[in-house]
Amino acid sequence: MNEEVQLTSQSPLKYAQLLAQSKDQRDEAERQLNVEEAAQDLDSAILNQKRSISGATRRLQEIKGRFPLDIDAIIDAQVELRDLEAGQKDLEDLKAELF
Repeated sequence: MNEEVQLTSQSPLKYAQLLAQSKDQRDEAERQLNVEEAAQDLDSAILNQKRSISGATRRLQEIKGRFPLDIDAIIDAQVELRDLEAGQKDLEDLKAELF
């Protein structure tokens, strides 16, 4: 049994193949799943950030349309929006760096 055993998602492994798998092969499969999960988690965080930015943009427009004009509330909403946009950029940069 000198053939190399490879993990594939295309066909199930026979019991003898499972026994012949090296620990490194099993660890690599687990590592790949962990990487995919982390990438999905980061994508989810980016999507949530986009939702937050959308909400902050709507709030800012609503505040700007109030009477009397509340300058402090507008500034606070602008700061919140800038912070959210900076956070999204950080998340996007992290995704580019890691994946």
